[in-house]
Amino acid sequence: MASLQVNGSHNCGGFLIRKDFVMTAAHCDGDRVVLGTHNLHKSGKTVRHIVKRYRYPGYDGVGNGKDIMLLKLSREVQLGNSMRLAKIPRSAINIKDNEQCRVAGWGYTRTGGWTEDNLRVVDVSIINQQVCRSRWGRLPANIICAGGYGTNKGFCQGDSGGPLVCSGIAV
Repeated sequence: MASLQVNGSHNCGGFLIRKDFVMTAAHCDGDRVVLGTHNLHKSGKTVRHIVKRYRYPGYDGVGNGKDIMLLKLSREVQLGNSMRLAKIPRSAINIKDNEQCRVAGWGYTRTGGWTEDNLRVVDVSIINQQVCRSRWGRLPANIICAGGYGTNKGFCQGDSGGPLVCSGIAV
């Protein structure tokens, strides 16, 4: 996991896909990335500045899809126990309705809350596309709905850009 920060404060999540690249959401802003820690205020973390942003071609606002961005880090990080690369799919994969996946982040734990110092992880299930569209209306074609049925656990403000991990793969 990575914390995308603005002036030393957590703004969005992200995840390491190469020693020098973090993937996040295109709508996220920040001037540095913090890696290798569960607690953002403890020592032992790795800090890298962002030298280049690569937004997905055609990105035109968070509500229109294609909300993905690569961040080129100022230098490579050292991989080890506290820092590993996320597995990403090499080709299209099929995610099933109700499949159990996982999200993580330092975002709010309730609406109107505040960001957390400690990384939180929660299991979520994939929501059927038709159910999702009937509940939230028009959604971009490439969206994955997750959260679950009958639960209030999931992701919130500040968790944007973090991965949805299904069967060990960031999808």
